[in-house]
Amino acid sequence: MDFKLPVDLSNYKDNSTERRKALLYLAKIAQGSERFYDLCAIVKSMIEEDPVLTLEERTLFVVGYKNVVCALRAAWRTLLEEDGYRELLNSYQKKVEKDLEKFCLDTIDLLEKKILVKSSPNSEGHTFYLKMEGDFYRYLAEFITNKDYDKKAAALYHKAILNAKQYLDPCDPVRLGLCLNASVCFYEIFKDKTRACHLAKTAFDDAILHLDEIDEDLYRDSTLIMQIIRDNLTLWNVKD
Repeated sequence: MDFKLPVDLSNYKDNSTERRKALLYLAKIAQGSERFYDLCAIVKSMIEEDPVLTLEERTLFVVGYKNVVCALRAAWRTLLEEDGYRELLNSYQKKVEKDLEKFCLDTIDLLEKKILVKSSPNSEGHTFYLKMEGDFYRYLAEFITNKDYDKKAAALYHKAILNAKQYLDPCDPVRLGLCLNASVCFYEIFKDKTRACHLAKTAFDDAILHLDEIDEDLYRDSTLIMQIIRDNLTLWNVKD
């Protein structure tokens, strides 16, 4: 999708520091008003100018892009449940799928060619961005089965997990969130319950052993993700 900045920032073109501050301000305003397409445009401009994001900028990046892709995925799922004018419905569904694929690929391109090449491999951020790229390939694999998007998602999750095991604590929210999403991918996309459960249970058990070592600021996020992992394990074992 083609995003355009919601306002003219030409007055800041000769001062990169002030332009960055202006973009950050606009991004926070767009987030607060839930203008997520605008937020994506603003953050994309920030990344193209300097792909090394602060934690605050990264959060805005995730909020914008995840909200847009979630809306597109929800629209696609709604159309699957509709009935009636089949020809019109099929045409509209293809339009939504085309928009969803383009948005996911644009996001992947931004991550792969701009952000990941500038992030340090031994950082929490690098694991986070690998996970995010895997997530967007997983979204594609939900409705496209002939382009190996599922394999690309699995490969990125695997790479991210290796990175996380080397540089992040078992209780780190990024590592736990990565294991959660990867296990969902194996369960829902690959229909591999055994692998999904093994990954989820291992992540949960490792985190339990180190829970008393976690930073107080991260405790709530970590335990929330652990609860979701445990709920998934219960659900998956009940289903089968």
